[in-house]
Amino acid sequence: MAAVRALATTLVAPLVAAAITAAPATAQDAAQDARNLSAIYAAEVFQQEVIAMGKPGLDNGGDDGAAAAAGQDPAVQKALTYQPSPEVERRTRQELFDSIVVRIADPATKEKVEQTVTSDALWLQFHQVLTKAGYSTTNLADVTTAYYIIVWEVVNAPDAAVHVAGMQAVREDVAAAYAADPRLKDLTDADKQEAASIMAYMATVAAASANQLRSDGDQAGLETLQDEVHKAVLGQGLDLAQLRLTDEGFAAR
Repeated sequence: MAAVRALATTLVAPLVAAAITAAPATAQDAAQDARNLSAIYAAEVFQQEVIAMGKPGLDNGGDDGAAAAAGQDPAVQKALTYQPSPEVERRTRQELFDSIVVRIADPATKEKVEQTVTSDALWLQFHQVLTKAGYSTTNLADVTTAYYIIVWEVVNAPDAAVHVAGMQAVREDVAAAYAADPRLKDLTDADKQEAASIMAYMATVAAASANQLRSDGDQAGLETLQDEVHKAVLGQGLDLAQLRLTDEGFAAR
């Protein structure tokens, strides 16, 4: 419980430092980078079918025990894990870079994005934060849960409050969503690793950008970022702006 609480209360903050490995010279540069990065969320690479498969269902006040039990089935848990491959990671990062760099006009920001994508720092930080909370970056449901919680918080802050019971419920809903999808059994380790790496990048950079813009007092920039992240996840079938986090998971406002 303490580990999950640590994730709920500090999931975003430790990721901020890792999001831009080449630190800008000034706070103004950092804020400008955050504004420039808002355009990347429209990239096709973020519309991963595997991510949408894990879209958590909404709490409707009913009994979700059967779905939760399905998500906890040992066979399902095994199907959600993957053995990472350095070659898959290299290929995924290249795909990620190629997809988002065309949406950035500023050469300096392009260079920072390339450094971020090619460096291990961002993914290592994401791994450390999840591991500390008892989650695993080689479990698709764990990564997907962290992803949806982080982007929900980005879109809804300052009205977003992440709490332990809600996170646990979202984890159950995500696992149940994957369990209910017949395509899960056909996913290869490469499919799962690619989706997990892309979710880690998007969530981490979005969180870091939101924190930077908030710190800089750039409300217009923050609202642009929130709108772009909202639209990206809407493409996966989930309207983050219409969700609240309850003890039973996400529910309509």
